[in-house]
Amino acid sequence: GMYHIKSMATPLANGKKTEKIFDILREMITKKMVKIGVNETTKEINKGIGCLLILAADTEPFEIIAHLPILCEEKAIPYIFITSKSALGRACGISRSVSACLIKSETENNRCLTELINGICQ
Repeated sequence: GMYHIKSMATPLANGKKTEKIFDILREMITKKMVKIGVNETTKEINKGIGCLLILAADTEPFEIIAHLPILCEEKAIPYIFITSKSALGRACGISRSVSACLIKSETENNRCLTELINGICQ
């Protein structure tokens, strides 16, 4: 049920953190620094690539993203859940829902991304 899913969707960003994540996401999209979708993100994380994985807590069925936090922990890539897959899709600039997206490893130019992410994930 829903309670079970919510308990698995941790850490879950609050409204303020979600806005911050979406701001970073919109900026990174313009820099072509985001992989969108479960398959794409899984491939990158398997290679050990990634700065932050963003997951939608309302993904149905939840099982399609359940492997990703485990994979992130193995590869030491931070991850965070947000409440809405449709809002995540909008932040990615696409009309469909997005269950998972990955901000790829940063370049020299956006070192501050790490600081922002560290702030978000605490």
